[in-house]
Amino acid sequence: TTDGSGTLQLPFETGRVAALLTFEDKVYVFCERGIYRLHADGSAREFRLSALEYGGGKIFGKTVGAQGKGIFFLAEDGLYRLYGESVKRVCRHLPIYPKADGLRCNHGSFGGDYIVRYMDANGKRRILVVDSEGKDGYFTSNFEGLSEHNGKTLFRYGDTVGMLTTRGALPTGEA
Repeated sequence: TTDGSGTLQLPFETGRVAALLTFEDKVYVFCERGIYRLHADGSAREFRLSALEYGGGKIFGKTVGAQGKGIFFLAEDGLYRLYGESVKRVCRHLPIYPKADGLRCNHGSFGGDYIVRYMDANGKRRILVVDSEGKDGYFTSNFEGLSEHNGKTLFRYGDTVGMLTTRGALPTGEA
C-alpha cells in the first residue's frame, strides 16, 4: 500500500510474477502457473486478490497482452484468452508448442489481431496471428522481430526495422 500498512501474499505454488496488466479498470497478476485479479474496493488497506481458474502450463510473461475484449497469453501448452473471469485455450487446431520463455517470446497487436512471436519445441521461429476473439489464427513468416512500444507494433525483417501501419496482400504461398 502507499503508506506501507499492508501487503498481499501470492501463493508460492503458482511461481513468480510473470506479468502485470491493467485491463478494463482491473489489474491482473499473471504468475508462472496462476492468474489473479486485484480488487481495489475502497481504501488501499482493502485490496484483495481473487484467483482465476487456470489449469494450463507455465505462462510466458512477455506474451501477455490485451486485444479486443480479452487478454491473450502464451503458455507451455498453447495459446490462452482471458475474458472476464474465464480463461480458455484458443486456436487448438494449430500446432502451438512453444519451447521456452525469454528473448524469443514477445507480442504485439495490429488491426484487431493479437500477434505473438516464439520459438517452438523444434527450435523453429514462429509468428502467430490470432483474431481478437481467439477463434481463428494463422502462422506467418513475414517478419522476424516483434515488439509493442507506445501503442505501436514494431517489427524487424532482415536489417530493416518497421512499424505495422496497414494490412496488405501476403506473398505467394503465405496463408
